[in-house]
Amino acid sequence: MTTLISSTATASVFVTSYAVGNQTGFANGKWFDLTDFSDKDEFIEAATDYVIEHLGDEDPELCFSDYESSFSNNGLISEGGISAKVWEILELTNDDLEILQAYIGALGSSNSCDSISELLEQAQNTHIGHWSDQSDFGYDQMAQRMDLDSLPCEIAGSIDWEKVGEELSWDYLEFDGHYFINQ
Repeated sequence: MTTLISSTATASVFVTSYAVGNQTGFANGKWFDLTDFSDKDEFIEAATDYVIEHLGDEDPELCFSDYESSFSNNGLISEGGISAKVWEILELTNDDLEILQAYIGALGSSNSCDSISELLEQAQNTHIGHWSDQSDFGYDQMAQRMDLDSLPCEIAGSIDWEKVGEELSWDYLEFDGHYFINQ
């Protein structure tokens, strides 16, 4: 099957059914690459067909006994279900995925929105940038507020930019170097 989604985000699940798993073990099944499917319905149809045709369960209750993904799962894939939001994530660019994951990490949850596009829009609207450390963050934030070149060298050289970054970061949400306006 050809990959339908162009993002470098990946996700795959191991498909079996509860009946087959309870009878022969949950290792009897097949890995499905979710990027091979355009949406959840197409995947569920293929997974159901596989379980019926190859595992002999005529009325399967699908079980996703294992999964792998290049993005934070946050409950989108579980043993008993898979969210349609997974396909929204698979369509994101790498930059959007990085910002989204940082935003979810900063918030501690992704449950505040009905769709990934809505959550991404919130993330993009509040994202102020990415810095390698708090010193860089502190320096850049102060440079936006005042002309640092006008400070005498003795003063500029004695400023603890990491401490400045720590103090300024209280007004923001931060995760993995990404800073967001705390609304």
